[in-house]
Amino acid sequence: MYAVAVALCRALAWGYFASLRLEVLALTRHPEDWSVRARWRLTGLPLHLLLLRWYRRDKRTLLRSYDALSTFFLNSQGLIRCHRVDKLMPAPTAVPEPKKLLVAAALAVALARP
Repeated sequence: MYAVAVALCRALAWGYFASLRLEVLALTRHPEDWSVRARWRLTGLPLHLLLLRWYRRDKRTLLRSYDALSTFFLNSQGLIRCHRVDKLMPAPTAVPEPKKLLVAAALAVALARP
């Protein structure tokens, strides 16, 4: 059942995102309660934004990220008996910095005119 649930979540994610990337940020083992905690990030381009803004050449500003913390509880054989997603939240989007050279050139042209 666990494999079916993971496959269903994966299919739903591929249905929502046009391009999808999963990053595992940290893994920690906790032998006192037989658990493994994973911090991960899901980054992708939502399909509806791709369809609405297809004309944009640089689509990096349209990417969305979600950070999550999962806990995997293990049984005595080391197999996963319970997987709990503790937190799932949107990650702050990176604001692209303005092109400094372009801004400086525009400022120089504006100041050079009498």
